[in-house]
Amino acid sequence: MLDQIILIAVCYLIGAIPVGFLIVRLTRSVDIRDYGSGNIGMTNVLRTTGLKTGIIVLGLDTFKGVIPVFVSRQLYSDPYMETLAAIAVLVGHIWPVFLKFRGGKGVATGMGSFCFISPICGLIVVSVGCLVLAVSRYVSLASIIAASSAFISMWVFNNFYSESWIADSLGTYIMYPLIGVPIIIFRHRENIARLLNGEERRLGSS
Repeated sequence: MLDQIILIAVCYLIGAIPVGFLIVRLTRSVDIRDYGSGNIGMTNVLRTTGLKTGIIVLGLDTFKGVIPVFVSRQLYSDPYMETLAAIAVLVGHIWPVFLKFRGGKGVATGMGSFCFISPICGLIVVSVGCLVLAVSRYVSLASIIAASSAFISMWVFNNFYSESWIADSLGTYIMYPLIGVPIIIFRHRENIARLLNGEERRLGSS
């Protein structure tokens, strides 16, 4: 039991590593929180420092979501532990102890965990997000809809393809989007308000 508690704590600390903050600090010697939206996530980094740095942050934040779930699977082969690890790293990313609990919005890190847990459902979610982004050019809207489709895709496979290998352990894993999606949407509450008021910035706009 103690080893499992330690693992979850380590997963939180991995999630709490402020990738966007560190990358911008190392490459530009500035605090990303003083620019744009003040968020340390990929979108603000991209708008503030450019495409290259934004892609690096996106990749590292996504990878950050994979590591804890991978380690948990190697140690326990238990869907419950993998789910708890994924939730812990998401919480760490959004509320990092290293930045006074002010972190990112969890999309890239959450997607990393989700895609590792269920690559098929992950592919669906990424496709949905890319489609919405291509049509609307709203990163926030694409993130919200993609996150919502995570729960829907798992629910569909779990209920209608329960005998398929795709649905293996999804009944347990579905706890992750059930808990994670509302958290991600909550973190986008200001974006939602701007979308409703027609004030949200589109990707590529000045």
